[in-house]
Amino acid sequence: MGNRVRHGVGRRGKKQALAEYRKHRHKLIASGLVRTGPLVAVLFLADALVTVFVEPEVFAATTAIRTLVGLYAVAAALVAWREQRAQQAPLLALILSGGVALDVATAARVTGGLESPYFVGQMLVMVGAVLLFPMEWHEILATTLSVWAADLLVSAPGAGPYSAATWATHVMFLLFASMIAGLAGIWGSRLRRREYLGQAALAWEKAKSEGLLLNILPASIAERLKAGEEPIADRIPEVTVLFADIVGFTSFSADRSPSEVVESLDAMFTVFDELISTHGLEKIKTIGDAYMAVAGLPEPGKNHVEAAARTALAMLLKMVELRERAGPDLEIRVGLHTGPVVAGVIGMKRFQYDVWGDTVNVASRMESHGKPGRIQVSSAVRLRLNGQFQFELRGEIEVKNKGKMTTWWLVGEGKEDAPRSDHGIT
Repeated sequence: MGNRVRHGVGRRGKKQALAEYRKHRHKLIASGLVRTGPLVAVLFLADALVTVFVEPEVFAATTAIRTLVGLYAVAAALVAWREQRAQQAPLLALILSGGVALDVATAARVTGGLESPYFVGQMLVMVGAVLLFPMEWHEILATTLSVWAADLLVSAPGAGPYSAATWATHVMFLLFASMIAGLAGIWGSRLRRREYLGQAALAWEKAKSEGLLLNILPASIAERLKAGEEPIADRIPEVTVLFADIVGFTSFSADRSPSEVVESLDAMFTVFDELISTHGLEKIKTIGDAYMAVAGLPEPGKNHVEAAARTALAMLLKMVELRERAGPDLEIRVGLHTGPVVAGVIGMKRFQYDVWGDTVNVASRMESHGKPGRIQVSSAVRLRLNGQFQFELRGEIEVKNKGKMTTWWLVGEGKEDAPRSDHGIT
């Protein structure tokens, strides 16, 4: 598990993940201060009220420092509560721990030095600090040193009427408490870091898998699939299907290395991907050097015919630029048809979002029966685009399983003056 976590976070950027973890830890310390600060102030107030009657000498000796520490605890909680100041939380927690330790040491000195039960509080301060705040090893060390400094102000040799053996025993127990607090803090810090980086790695892998899923399926279809819907199938009353084929690619690829063939096809299809994304079409699939996209799904759209027409025209223009890099013999042939389709997800190992119906077949025939460098469309497309785009009448062509169909060449945008025919082409 650890190796997989480190590997996943490493691919994502370990440096970035650790920076995010530091921010997360600072927020945890800030949250601890928000809860602990008011509690410290209340406990100090309650203890002061008790010592007024039970140990007035302690009250007199600690009033000033308890007032300062109590006010600081509330102020630190307020500062930490402001999220934009959370990066200061470790320092605020360290000062609070040192202040509490100094108060305990002062009370111990007044009530008998090393014989005082207040010295137990020093150990509680160290252990409590690492349990309340998710500290790193250097912060744990700083907290421990602050407690030791406060303790030595009271318990150092010569500071009270006690023997060296008593002082050595006291130091030994304080050292044990420091070791326990340090080990608990360091192990807790490692576990927290490992847990956070593990969650970060899982989140990265999830985002990666969702990104791959969105490369295969439309976003709304992917959401339905993740929600457990099965089967995913829709009847869409009207869409516009676009087929494009790279003419001359077979002979082009015969004289080139596999890497050149793949790179050239990838360059062309990447441009087509950008165009359909710009115009709001949905890429369905590529078959060899043929490209299929649909406008108006998975969500029905009012302007799907116009979007498909603009995409087809843009493909022709882009192909002029691509030919300069890929080869002068390459051309593109495009076909459009509009009508109803059935769309859905098929497959188990490799999901595929596909469309079926007579509309798809006719659009395919518009492409395959067309001419290089031209966009052939059906009368249904021309009817929907009348007055917005310019067409040339091709005439009747024989379409498999459909018989004779009147088709048109889409030549550009703008108001159509009069039908123009492309005589001699059937």
